[in-house]
Amino acid sequence: MSLVFKEDKSDYITALEETRINEDLKAFRDFMTDQYIKFLNQEMQNYKTVNKKNNGTGFSMIF
Repeated sequence: MSLVFKEDKSDYITALEETRINEDLKAFRDFMTDQYIKFLNQEMQNYKTVNKKNNGTGFSMIF
């Protein structure tokens, strides 16, 4: 499963087109790597926000 942010949709399409035209996956891999890094940074920021709200007591998950 992969994640593409809405605001990066046009870049995603460009990466797909470059991959098809050049018959090389590098453009797509680079794009998806950047998307994953962006996702992880967002998750770390969310963690810091939750941790701050919990007075530094950590992250808790309820299932």
